[in-house]
Amino acid sequence: MLGSQDIVVECGNTEVTEEIFMDYLSLLGENTYSGDKYRLFEHNCNTFTTEVAQFLTGRKIPSYITDLPSEVLSTKRPAVRVTIWEIP
Repeated sequence: MLGSQDIVVECGNTEVTEEIFMDYLSLLGENTYSGDKYRLFEHNCNTFTTEVAQFLTGRKIPSYITDLPSEVLSTKRPAVRVTIWEIP
């Protein structure tokens, strides 16, 4: 549907059990990552992924991934992009 991934980033291994991980995800969904807190450029899937990777492995995802929204905002006419994507 979306095609194949361009790159796979290995973050490491984990000793976290499935039960602990599922509890952690539930807490994130109830608090930090509930739908009303999503912001395309500040609090998004990259934010979630780096937090989960750090919980599981102690390592964040690379900054070249997490910095992508900042790069978009630093391009010409970022206000137009924010208006299009950040509609409440």
